[in-house]
Amino acid sequence: MKSCFKLPEFVLDTLVMKKICKYHKRKGQVYKSDDIVRDFCLDAFYVAYPYCLAFLYDADKNEFKNKKITLFCPNPKGITFEITRIPALPLFIRIVWKLFVYLLSKMSIRLDWADLHWCIKLKVTENKGSCPAGYVAGKTYWFNTRRLDELCPASFHGIYPFLLSYLLGYSLPWQKQGEIVNIHCPDHEGIVYGVWKEA
Repeated sequence: MKSCFKLPEFVLDTLVMKKICKYHKRKGQVYKSDDIVRDFCLDAFYVAYPYCLAFLYDADKNEFKNKKITLFCPNPKGITFEITRIPALPLFIRIVWKLFVYLLSKMSIRLDWADLHWCIKLKVTENKGSCPAGYVAGKTYWFNTRRLDELCPASFHGIYPFLLSYLLGYSLPWQKQGEIVNIHCPDHEGIVYGVWKEA
């Protein structure tokens, strides 16, 4: 697990599932610290997630027009990285697929196709000297839209501030003394995770 903080090892468990999702198929699915975001810094990924999602779903604001954006790690002496959107399929197949999705939408059938259409790459462009993970320019991470052995990126982004607070020793307002900490994913029909520090 890479982070700007020295965090204890922890376990995250799917305790309550109101529905299954693409990433989490069953109650009792356990994630260790290194399974949350593999191969990339938790803090940098927290910053990157909204931009990755915007690229994935064809954001058309000016800053996304050139298919690349540069971001900074929260650590002022950490890393600079760029996010790039790369086509996952040849142009002809993308056009046919987009037409197919459009036709289905006219029949009120929703199909989420973004993860088939684009790959999102995060690449370290500079280490300003004190990145705790020791990243060097050229380190690459692919935004997870297909690996099911890693925590759902939306869940990660929604629970990370609370998870970080708990791991740094703060109690959460709804936490009862001696109980496993419960944190809900952002989806209103989603998952309640149980979190505990490993001894």
